[in-house]
Amino acid sequence: MDPRCSFCGNQPVVAWFEGPTFMSFVRSAEDVRSDEAWLACASCLELVQAGDRERIARRGTLRVGGSAPDEVLVSVRDSHDRFWSARTERKGTWNEAFADRYDEWVASVTDDVDFYQELALEADGPLVELAIGSGRVAIPVAQATGRTVIGIDSSPSMLEQARVRAMGAGVDLDLREGDMRDLSLDEPAALIYCPINALMNIPTWVDRRRMGAFDRRPVDDQSRSYIFIARHG
Repeated sequence: MDPRCSFCGNQPVVAWFEGPTFMSFVRSAEDVRSDEAWLACASCLELVQAGDRERIARRGTLRVGGSAPDEVLVSVRDSHDRFWSARTERKGTWNEAFADRYDEWVASVTDDVDFYQELALEADGPLVELAIGSGRVAIPVAQATGRTVIGIDSSPSMLEQARVRAMGAGVDLDLREGDMRDLSLDEPAALIYCPINALMNIPTWVDRRRMGAFDRRPVDDQSRSYIFIARHG
């Protein structure tokens, strides 16, 4: 049976939230990879991204039903608290427990690597990857360019995986723990990129707009900066 939206019960589901803060778009039920995921239909996803708790709670009453609408609404709000509390905390938008499964989850994602290598080879200056994770893209980029890639990530577990993998590959990564919303570099970067759907770890559109506004701060007029929400290709 195809899964239903965790908020209103409708189908089809278009996105799921792992942990529940890590979001991924889905095309079929097989794409949902967590028994604890929060699933969202298109309408509820739009409300989540807008941070509209009240309207999404009212949609939730359609799923619960009952003869006392006010009581149902209170119950729905309570059930949604775990989801919203995780999304509104400034830190911890990445679920560290997911780090051990990350490489398995992205094992089939390889089509974008050549793209970022080509961009890096054209860039004359520092290379920066936001949400570097385990180095899936950064390590091939460093291999192709023979240069150090600066990698920003808020997850100590993912940075440790990147460090170990980089050592095994014989490349240099300048790994820095930090929030990509607070990006700050000592010198202009030739290329800043954020592959796959890593930007979806940022829980609100307000902060995502901030990313679009300030990702060019360290970049001079001759440089290019790329942030991709979805996979290239």
